Amino acid sequence: MSALFVGACTCCAAYKPAVAPLMTVWGERMTPESAWREYPRPQLVRDGWINLNGLWEYAVTPKNGEQPVEWQGRILVPFSVESALSGVGRPIEPGELLWYRRTFEAQPRKGERLLLHFGAVDFRTQVWVNGVEVTDVPNESGNLPFSLDITEAVKKTVRVTRKELVPTSMKTPQVWKYTFDAPAEGWEREAFDDGAWKSGEAGFGNARIKTDHPQAAVRTAWEAPAIWLRRVFEFSGDVPSLACLNIFYDEDARVYLNGTLIKAFTGYNTQYAVEDIDMAAFAKALKQGRNVLAVKAVNTVGGAYIDLGLDSETEH
Repeated sequence: MSALFVGACTCCAAYKPAVAPLMTVWGERMTPESAWREYPRPQLVRDGWINLNGLWEYAVTPKNGEQPVEWQGRILVPFSVESALSGVGRPIEPGELLWYRRTFEAQPRKGERLLLHFGAVDFRTQVWVNGVEVTDVPNESGNLPFSLDITEAVKKTVRVTRKELVPTSMKTPQVWKYTFDAPAEGWEREAFDDGAWKSGEAGFGNARIKTDHPQAAVRTAWEAPAIWLRRVFEFSGDVPSLACLNIFYDEDARVYLNGTLIKAFTGYNTQYAVEDIDMAAFAKALKQGRNVLAVKAVNTVGGAYIDLGLDSETEH
């Protein structure tokens, strides 16, 4: 299995066109299964050809943003994002980037190369396969086809299964125990009694954060100089080969698992980002059954915000 990212894991999600002032009978009948399935030259079709039209995941980020870690929905390729048939129906502004992602099954045959063909992309395109950029330089064209050799990127395929141990509040608000008063020593440990702490939905932030970072979703007010958080989660099975944090912090966040520091951040970031952790400390601290993820963050100036999740990854 390979993962394809385009900067400009398909599943059977429900498809619905965006609202349009005029829709033809053919548009009304459009489905992901019927979106331009034909080989470009039907009399010369190759048995190894794979049609990648259909539903892709998509996300829109600021122009200077990083690759997204959360996807906003699904878009029907080959229709442009502005069109009703894409299922999105919104323009991309000059200060924005449009990202696509999907998975596909492919394995180069011995002595053959695997090519990825684009019928047209408007205007500037970068492509990653399995995390490897396959565009030597960004492709720029208005409506011209181009092809990329992705053989080596597919050969390096490592299938990764990601599991949310502690979800972020990006999609569904998550409840944490929290306090603004400096707690007693050992507050980050699993056995600490947080019964006197309040409960609130993440993200936690102040009024200024919406000015600094409009995408921050504040559900619980945090105006104090510091905040301490705790959240219980259950774990069973083998210790993951890899784990990471998905975190939006402002500022100086310190993250503990059952009393063990697994990551310390300085400064702040401007959106959710996937961050590595100390895997040796994580593996030693993780327990079967009840675990506690604990966080301290501070606010010295400007906006304040904290929300995070913990993901495990298993390579196949």
